[in-house]
Amino acid sequence: MSTSVRSASRCRRCWRSWHRPSTPKRSRFSGRTGTSAFSKDKSPYKTQQGGFLEVEPSVGYYVQVDAEGVHFGGGFHARDRAQTARYRDAVDSDLTGPELALILAKLEKAGLATGGAQVKTRPRGVAADHPRLDLMRREYVTVGRSYAPDEVTVAAVEKAWRKMTPLIDWVRHNCPPELGEG
Repeated sequence: MSTSVRSASRCRRCWRSWHRPSTPKRSRFSGRTGTSAFSKDKSPYKTQQGGFLEVEPSVGYYVQVDAEGVHFGGGFHARDRAQTARYRDAVDSDLTGPELALILAKLEKAGLATGGAQVKTRPRGVAADHPRLDLMRREYVTVGRSYAPDEVTVAAVEKAWRKMTPLIDWVRHNCPPELGEG
């Protein structure tokens, strides 16, 4: 058998195996709910969907949709300890720290809740009577608000994100991630 005939027969066998209808393999997971077939709780693992509009790495706006409504948020999540240190230095500064406190006070007055992981005790080297101790304890800072499904409009999204813009700008100017970071 010549080489061209042999390779042609191999190609036909390959083609047949690729185009042969295959039977689906049994799986322990149900495709309908994404849960294990052996689990007693058949509710889906994930009941919400979210998106992040990134203006800088780990800095931006967030939206999450679920059965209870829509949650809008903005701020930053520190990429590493160096960014957390830059954030705390900016909060500690007499120039930029009060500016952040004022921005967050305005956002809280507008109905947005401040969030961000906090250490249980004050960071090393921070005085117990520091004027912005609550902000110094945070590793990152976010703000957000949830809306019921009947309250959500495009105007509400626009309004919420516009209110968050001063916080995003503060983070971008005072504790941005370094270009070489992860």
